[in-house]
Amino acid sequence: MNRFHASGKEKWGIVIMPRAEWEDWLTCRDPVRARSFMRLHPADMSLDKPAPIQRQS
Repeated sequence: MNRFHASGKEKWGIVIMPRAEWEDWLTCRDPVRARSFMRLHPADMSLDKPAPIQRQS
């Protein structure tokens, strides 16, 4: 994923949330607890490539 991030900029990642936790996460009002639901998907288990460039005609 490093080719999608500019050096020194905010980083993004894929978060996997089990379906059984959706409702608890969506209704959670405590930001610290809400973040505790998030677990990054291991980068070595992801296949990534840039999206094709859409050319305007």
